[in-house]
This record gives sequence, structure tokens and C-alpha cells, in this order.
Amino acid sequence: MKRKDTFRWLLLAAIIAAIVLLFVGCPLDEDDSVSISSRISMFMNDINGGNYGNLWRHMHPDSNAYETDRQAGVWEDRFPPEDRPITLGTLNISGSTATATITDANNNLYSGQDVIFTMKEDGKDVWKILSIGTPVNVD
Repeated sequence: MKRKDTFRWLLLAAIIAAIVLLFVGCPLDEDDSVSISSRISMFMNDINGGNYGNLWRHMHPDSNAYETDRQAGVWEDRFPPEDRPITLGTLNISGSTATATITDANNNLYSGQDVIFTMKEDGKDVWKILSIGTPVNVD
């Protein structure tokens, strides 16, 4: 008789644990999405944080820069540390294109010119940079 009671309690505990996990367990559908504005913001944060070695990770695999621009020095030439912070004005997003005004701290390289980010999805709702137009020129 004692074995049956122990089995019933164990079964009941397993059922309760399964129900609890069903409602509060790990989400099955995590939202890993990255919007166009979020991706560009992360890219600019890495520039201004001096994380040049991470910049290629923001590029879409279809971009030439994804394979060829993995060295930090390539990005340092485009965004010199002495010109930081480099800022963007308000992003104007239309389809897969985002335009903003780019300015550096010294108005040295970028003094209020418009820059165009062409974006492409890399998975469901995960946007990455396909190219950056003049004056930066990354493809």
C-alpha cells in the first residue's frame, strides 16, 4: 500500500511540475529580431566604443565586407578614433534603406553629409547592413 501512495505522490508532483513549466518555463518562441534602426544603433555604438573588430558582424553575409573587412584596421581607417564620437541624425527608413546625416566630432571626415545604409534580412526579422554609401563606402 505504501508503494502505491509513493507512486501516486511522485506522479502528482511530476504532473504539477510539467504544468508549472508549461506556463513559466523557457519561452519556446524567443524574439531574436533586430530592426533596421536597432542594427544601425548597435553598429554606431561599436564604432564609438572602439569595438572595430565587431563591426563586420553587423554586415550581411551577402556583403563583401562580411568576408573582407574582418580586420579592425579596415574599420579604423573609415572611422578614426580621433574623430569619435561619430553621430547619426534621425534615421529616415524606407523599405530596406535608411538615410541619416553623419557627423564626426571634429567635422573632419563627416561633416553633415547624408549616408545611406542598405539593409537586408538575415533570417526572420533580423536586419543586417548590406552596404553603406558615400561618404563611408562599404559594400
